[in-house]
Amino acid sequence: EGEGEGEEDDDAPGSWMDRTMDIDRVKSLWLRTHPDVVLGGSYGGTGALSQDGVLGLPRAFLAAGARSVLATLWDAVDEPTAELLKRYHANKAKGASGAQALREAVLALREADNAKWRHPLYWAGFVLTGTCKP
Repeated sequence: EGEGEGEEDDDAPGSWMDRTMDIDRVKSLWLRTHPDVVLGGSYGGTGALSQDGVLGLPRAFLAAGARSVLATLWDAVDEPTAELLKRYHANKAKGASGAQALREAVLALREADNAKWRHPLYWAGFVLTGTCKP
């Protein structure tokens, strides 16, 4: 094998970031440099029920060193989710805690010009786990 063959560049196409995430893969990550994780896809906050509570990707990310995980409890609808996450990140960039950033993003969606987005289906499924400090 030549030099570098068989080694995986995490930022290259086909890397772990382009594949399905599972709990074992997440637990192998070291996330101290990426303390806040957002799972904006489908059912990121759910998992199997055990004596420790719900086991899922959020818990795995916390075990890997994430400070907080924002996940959804049900299938997220693309357009309103994108708007909510855009506002969440903008609020975080202004220094808001995760909880405050999520609260303000949800309130904005509930007051959106698009009356359909006001329905809880589009914002109530987002859950922040972990520490909520800025």
